[in-house]
Amino acid sequence: MKEELHHTRSMIDELFGWDFERRRLSHHESNLLREQALMPLHATQVRLLRQWRTQRQEGLSDAITEQTLLTLLISIMRLLVR
Repeated sequence: MKEELHHTRSMIDELFGWDFERRRLSHHESNLLREQALMPLHATQVRLLRQWRTQRQEGLSDAITEQTLLTLLISIMRLLVR
């Protein structure tokens, strides 16, 4: 099984023209950049979710809670559309 893994990696290395470790590092670096870029959006979504739950628990009007929920859902949809 290890031989097959080694063979597969060497074939992929040949296909891409660079080794697996280099690709893995590049992928890791891009994930870190993506994580940093998405942190503010994630914080906003968590805040909106907490706000919506609090509004519901406090019995605020449907119009207010629905507006908060809509804002949260739009922020999620923006990620999916890209």
